[in-house]
Amino acid sequence: MEGTGKSRETYENKDTKIAINTVEHAIQEVLPVSLLVDIFGPETYLIGGAIRDLILGKNISSKDFDLMTRASPEEVLGRLKLAGFSEAQGVKFGDKQYSMKEGTGVINLLLDGREIQVGFKGNQSIESLINSGDVNLNCCTFSLGSQKIINPDIFEEILEHRLLFCNSELAKNDPMKIVSALKIISRMPEIQVDEETENIIMQSLPKLVDFFSENPDRRHKLAQLFGNITSGEVVKLFSSVDTHGLLEGLEAPRVKLRTSERYISSFVDELSDGVKQKLKMLIKEKFGTRLEEDKLFNTKVKSVVYRLDEQENAVACCLLDSRRIYLASASDSSEMVNIVADLCEHNAGIWTTISLNRNLLFSLSLKAGLQPVTDPSVLRKILISNYPEYENRIVTETIRGRLVFTKSGSNDAPQMLFIS
Repeated sequence: MEGTGKSRETYENKDTKIAINTVEHAIQEVLPVSLLVDIFGPETYLIGGAIRDLILGKNISSKDFDLMTRASPEEVLGRLKLAGFSEAQGVKFGDKQYSMKEGTGVINLLLDGREIQVGFKGNQSIESLINSGDVNLNCCTFSLGSQKIINPDIFEEILEHRLLFCNSELAKNDPMKIVSALKIISRMPEIQVDEETENIIMQSLPKLVDFFSENPDRRHKLAQLFGNITSGEVVKLFSSVDTHGLLEGLEAPRVKLRTSERYISSFVDELSDGVKQKLKMLIKEKFGTRLEEDKLFNTKVKSVVYRLDEQENAVACCLLDSRRIYLASASDSSEMVNIVADLCEHNAGIWTTISLNRNLLFSLSLKAGLQPVTDPSVLRKILISNYPEYENRIVTETIRGRLVFTKSGSNDAPQMLFIS
């Protein structure tokens, strides 16, 4: 029987069955399954972050797809040409073009504006492939041939936000599998790490430090662990071992967020005086007497995303502290929704705080794709990961059905926390 773990036929959890069917239909809507089967064959599988994000109800409009196929590279290259694909010349390639990275055995192609990466699994069974993977959140698998999720057990683990290694013994001896787990911890505040998984991570950290110390050319892989919404959790884990300076310069990287062509993303120190003045004028006009001038381009604001109209006037901007929207302003509500939605679409872990009494901002945030945090433990994890000095000051309570927080010793109004 195709698949791993519990079979579809014997699976008991009806709610999970419904969720699986919903995700399967969503994959069929965003992925040209028939065309891909024609090119790569029925024994081709979608695996990785796109499925995880669909399961968790996240936007995947800018997500790339990772496929594995049993077909040979020679077969695939021939079918690509028959389907009208041409080989790209140079680094960049356009729609219905492909490239094959030399020495990797991986084909990259662009189809309908979406990048698809395809690896070749040869005679290796899909069960063996999944078992040799890194973490469960990256290994839920959709068969293009049957158009079904083949491992509902992993699907359910993702729904429950449980982080597990696909193979504990392999993880203990593979630093990159540990990095994959740490990456999830740094990016998903709702993730649950059980005792066994945490023990494997902690016991493997000295080996991980040794590996990257001996392979400094791969140290950049560790940079992916920092500058994320809960990177503070990773910092805590590393604090238990001697890193021999391995993490110096990585714990607080400069983050310039991605956007569509509609917006400009810039570090504050790269802004021209003219643009900075236009942004200040927009913010002052919209905030009026409520504006706290010390929040304009203070030391907490590291980068800016903004839009200018045809007359070069500022119509929308977000001032950011890493992935936190520190302050946002726009000429009207639609511009506000659009700029925040663009940030949420192109970046993981966007977050902000909003005063409990700002009902309009509450509504606009929902329209833009931000959701209020409803779990006090998740709220505390995000805040303390970003501001460790608040660990003993955060007070949470529910007011009018909304989870809010205050800081003891502060006169600030109760705040809600929103994340993408």
